[in-house]
Amino acid sequence: MTKLRNISIGARLSIGFLTLSLLTLGIGILAILNSQQHIKSIDNIFNHPYTISNSVQEIETHIVSIHRSMKDVALAKTKHEIDKAIEQVRRSESEIDRLFTIVSKEFLGDKKDVDIAWDSFKEWKPIRLEVIELSISGNMQDAALITKGKGATHVQLLNKKVSKMKDFANYKAKSFHQSSIDQGNYFNRIITITLILSLLLSSLIAFLITQSIRRPIKSMNFVSKAIQDGNLSIQNTINSDDELDTLGKSINSMTNSLNSKIKIQNGLSTINESLIEESDTNQFATKLLDNLMMVSNSSSGRFYILDEKRYKCIASTACNKEQLKSFSIKDIPSEFGLIMQTEKLQVVKNLDQNSYFGFTTSIGNYSPQEILSFPIITDHKIQALISLSNLGNYSSESIEIIKLSNSNINTSFSNILATQQTSSLAQTLSQSNQTLELQSEELKEQAQELHNQTTELNEQNRFLILKTEEVEQANRLKSEFLSNMSHELRTPLNSIMALSRTLILQSKDKLNEEENSYLEIVERNGRNLLKLINDILDLSKIEAGKMDMYPKPIQLKELLQILNENLSPLASEKDIQLIINTSDNIPEIETDEIRLHQILTNLINNAIKFTEKGTVTISAYKNETDINIEITDTGIGISDDYIKSIFDEFRQIDGSSSRKYEGTGLGLAIVKKLTDKLGGQINVSSIPGSGSCFLLKIPIEWHKATLTSPLILSSFSKINEEENSSSSLKSAGNRILIIEDNESAVVQMKHVLESNGYIADVALGGKQAFAYMKSHIPDGIILDLMMPEINGFEVLETIRGTENTANIPVVILTAKDLSAKDLNRLSKNNIHQLIQKGDIDIKELLNTVQSMVIKSLTPTPIITKPMQVSKIIVKDGEKPKILIIEDNPDNMVTIKSILNQKYDITEAIDGEMGIKMVEESIPDIIILDIALPKIDGVEVAKRLKQNITTHHIPIIALTARAMNEDKVEILNAGCNEYITKPVDHLEILEKIQTFFY
Repeated sequence: MTKLRNISIGARLSIGFLTLSLLTLGIGILAILNSQQHIKSIDNIFNHPYTISNSVQEIETHIVSIHRSMKDVALAKTKHEIDKAIEQVRRSESEIDRLFTIVSKEFLGDKKDVDIAWDSFKEWKPIRLEVIELSISGNMQDAALITKGKGATHVQLLNKKVSKMKDFANYKAKSFHQSSIDQGNYFNRIITITLILSLLLSSLIAFLITQSIRRPIKSMNFVSKAIQDGNLSIQNTINSDDELDTLGKSINSMTNSLNSKIKIQNGLSTINESLIEESDTNQFATKLLDNLMMVSNSSSGRFYILDEKRYKCIASTACNKEQLKSFSIKDIPSEFGLIMQTEKLQVVKNLDQNSYFGFTTSIGNYSPQEILSFPIITDHKIQALISLSNLGNYSSESIEIIKLSNSNINTSFSNILATQQTSSLAQTLSQSNQTLELQSEELKEQAQELHNQTTELNEQNRFLILKTEEVEQANRLKSEFLSNMSHELRTPLNSIMALSRTLILQSKDKLNEEENSYLEIVERNGRNLLKLINDILDLSKIEAGKMDMYPKPIQLKELLQILNENLSPLASEKDIQLIINTSDNIPEIETDEIRLHQILTNLINNAIKFTEKGTVTISAYKNETDINIEITDTGIGISDDYIKSIFDEFRQIDGSSSRKYEGTGLGLAIVKKLTDKLGGQINVSSIPGSGSCFLLKIPIEWHKATLTSPLILSSFSKINEEENSSSSLKSAGNRILIIEDNESAVVQMKHVLESNGYIADVALGGKQAFAYMKSHIPDGIILDLMMPEINGFEVLETIRGTENTANIPVVILTAKDLSAKDLNRLSKNNIHQLIQKGDIDIKELLNTVQSMVIKSLTPTPIITKPMQVSKIIVKDGEKPKILIIEDNPDNMVTIKSILNQKYDITEAIDGEMGIKMVEESIPDIIILDIALPKIDGVEVAKRLKQNITTHHIPIIALTARAMNEDKVEILNAGCNEYITKPVDHLEILEKIQTFFY
């Protein structure tokens, strides 16, 4: 039963239905066999008893006819009557001879009985002749005496002999009939037993499958009821590999998550209880510290409050009070240093408890495992510090509880301080005069109002905590929205850029210089907008965890050379020298080439943008397990105030509307996040006015489980190349079908293709494309993915599923941000290349189309279907004969050791000897090595298949050559199967067995 539960439910049901189907098939076969046996019995009855009985009956009839005709001869009065009777005798004699021939051939009894009867019939003839002679001579009386005498006696004896054959035929008919009845009864018993066994086996299978599904469901039902009753510690313990195991694990995960949320909620309630109805800071600190330690399982805790310019401890637990010294805001202990800068909760982890760590805290030298500290802030000022320490590790629930309660703690502490200040002021005023006392009462009422407001705020905070998950969901929806907007943004932007580029190319001589510049401004700003969209999209994909990495081995020097060629024109425009220095020992690295290219492009672009004069230097060298890449410039530099936040999103050195350098502040944020995804590090150092240096560290080996890219995208193309096509890209009239619903994209591509000699046909959607391909087969197809009615994926799959269009090269052109699932779907349908819309390089598009046309014209090797061979029937007790033609002794020994137990083996050590042995002693199967002396295996196969006496023998080719063209050559030579060396034991046995019944 345990093994059965390791099989998926669908597979179990399939096995059950298959077994029932096989049982039904078996019963049907038995019924067919029974029917065939009855038909055979009927054939036996018809072929022998029926035929013999009919023939013997006819013989008796003709004997009577002859005897009657002989009487007519003896009684005839005229010559004409005698002749007529004689003619009737002759016809009957001829028919009897024919019937005796049939009986002799089909009679299953003693053939002597047939011969005796036939001889007796022949012996009657002299008597008949004697009667005829007497009648002709006129001696009618003697003729009549002979006919009535020895003639009649002979007929009686002849009828007895003939009746013996008829009696045997009747006996045989009864025998066949009884045999048919016996066999029918036998098959009825077999079918009855089979039906009973089938019912029993079906019931057993149904019971086992039902139990294997029912028991885990009952177990999960029990766990679910326990969870409903409040037992969140219970877990499903289903030990199987089926869908129920997955469901059980999902329920466990859900229970754990719910349990964690309840712990967090309970912890928040515990802490919030200490925040209510406390007006004294010491009591507040003591009660809050106790509850914080309880919910976080801390080992010790301290509460410090700001008193003028020093923090003093007003509450502590499990601490050496003699060492709880106050400290100045200018001399902050290490544990609070980062808090004072960030004003956020901090957790220091992985402290060494086994040796002196040297961590100076407010209570002296202390070595806990983890320290958790956070501030209490009122009026934008840190009024108190709380520090908790733990000899173990803080759970994620404990940290989350403190984070969520921090806001409530700040509010409550602020209210306590406000209450204390109000109370102090009231006391001072009451000492002055009665009027001030009345004002004091009013202040108390205000304090009460503040307290009520505090309670109300606490309720609001609880509500905000419940809304936290909704905020997180909103953030996820935001990321998904940005990702899904890529197509909607890129499509109109592609139209703007495509049409502007088309107008630039077509109207260069029609417009003046100023008007041409307007179009260039439109195109340039379109490219800038595209870069902004891509940056926002990349950032949202990273935050949503949807950016997949596809590492592969790359040569860093080649990538840097491509970057140099791409970015040198940009540097030259500003008269900046771009220098690349690489050491000789840089090895091949394994990383995501596209993302590394994006990181380096951003860094080098920034260096060029913020450098007015001088150089930008890219240096690369190996350092243990990393490759270090330094991008150094002589630009404006970065001040210390900005360098800390330079990798934050939307951060710029100058964010004002009058800033000199354009940009969104996303480039370096994307660089930092992509570097983390690649397992690398990035640091920056800078001197304002002298330049900056970005140090990028990329691991040589990929830091995670290697992923396989579902699709090889186009290589990085050079920018700013001459877009006019060279003569090498001109076409000789090849026909390209553009399937695209965006008219601006159609106008641009049609113009570019027709300008370079291609015939460009257009289909505005999938339906037009299908109608077009019924009458035309293009040399290549450019296909958009996002179209109405029928999308590009469905069009592509239809093209690949249709015989006439299955091999047409297809280039995908899309503005959609493709997921890994989309890329896998394209890869399975064998696309030629994928090009992203929005910033199409004309030269790259033409190169892609040209390579696509070349591919469509390249003939595909055709494999001639091997001649079908009949299945081999082996008689009981005999071994099939196999001839092995192999010149390598070791290989011969190996193959013989695999086959020797079941087959009769003969050997040939070269092609010439193999052909001779096949012709002399026809084997059942030939195992043929391809690399043979004298005559190679390909030629041996051709000769054997051309020979009429040997062409039916199955040939299994054995070769060390594994290229596709080798397989084509071998199968075209006539071999029926193909095995590559080294020989697999099971594979060769399975392939041999396919030729036998």
